[in-house]
Order: sequence, then structure tokens, then C-alpha cells
Amino acid sequence: MKILAGILLAMPLLAQSPMTGEERMEWFAHSTFGKRSLLISGPFSSGWRTYRNRPEEWHGTIEGFGKRYGMRLVNNSVTNGVEGLAGAAWGENPRYQRLGTGGAGARFGNAVKRTFVTDYEDGKTRFAFARAMGITTGAFAQNRWMPDSVATNRAALNRIGGGYLGRMMGNIFREFGPDLKKVVKRK
Repeated sequence: MKILAGILLAMPLLAQSPMTGEERMEWFAHSTFGKRSLLISGPFSSGWRTYRNRPEEWHGTIEGFGKRYGMRLVNNSVTNGVEGLAGAAWGENPRYQRLGTGGAGARFGNAVKRTFVTDYEDGKTRFAFARAMGITTGAFAQNRWMPDSVATNRAALNRIGGGYLGRMMGNIFREFGPDLKKVVKRK
């Protein structure tokens, strides 16, 4: 684990240009209501929770799947909205910066590192405070509308971990997805 942490910390990052207000709104709409969110990650995460029957009050039925899918959409709206608004105030860029070239290890490391850091308008790359605020706000806000069995502070802390894991998986998909599309098109 120490070796991986050392590699991630040593990797240089490429700074992005500052976002305009219109670009930030497009990021929010695409991240919250885009095809990948609505047709891939939404059904996958809702299906996984339905399979595991979490929360159990919603049962492992199609109706339970619908509740989980709707909850995920509301949570994404809160999480992305807070990240977008706080990021605008603090000059953070929430977009993933893809490497696209180099070894798989370096690219995987970039996807992991970019889960926790982002570019700022001053050209520096630092901890993504707006992302942390969005994920945390979304996790604790769910206590307001989730069933009692998962409306606890402990469950919210677990959801924070899940929020970061989801962001990391999305980054890995953004990093390697275009390459996989090229391979599939060739065959």
C-alpha cells in the first residue's frame, strides 16, 4: 500500500483551464442526468442494492429497485449541486482530467488520485474540498429520506466511502473507456 501511495503522490498532474459558468452547468447536467449516469451507473448501483436488499424496508422487488434508483438520482443531484456551487465559489474544476496515454499503472494511478484532487483556477492541483463537501452533504442528507435502518450517522459515513468509491470507478471508466470502445469497434 505504501508503494502505491508513493507512486500516486509522485505522479505529475496536468492542469485544466478554468470553467465557465456554462461549462459548470453542463458538467452538473451531464454528471447528474447524462446517459452514463441514468443508463449505466444508476441501474448498476440500484440493481446491486436491490440484490443485497439494502435498505431492507424497500425489499428486493422492482418497486424496491425503483425507490433505490430514485434515491440515487436525488442524491446525485444534491452531491453534484453542492460540488458545483462550492467549486464555483472556490475556483475548483470538478471535471476528470484523463491521461489517455502511458502505462496502465500510471493511468490507473491518475484515476485514483483524481478522485481526491482537482485543478483550481490558479493552475494548481489540490485536495478537492468541494467534492468532499458534496459527497459528505449528500451522504448525510440521505438520512432525511432513507428508511430508519440506514438513516444513521454510521450509515452516512459508509455512504461517504461509497461516494468516493463511485467517483473512483467513474474515473477509471473515463480513463480506460475510450480505449475499450476502440477495441470493440475493431472487432
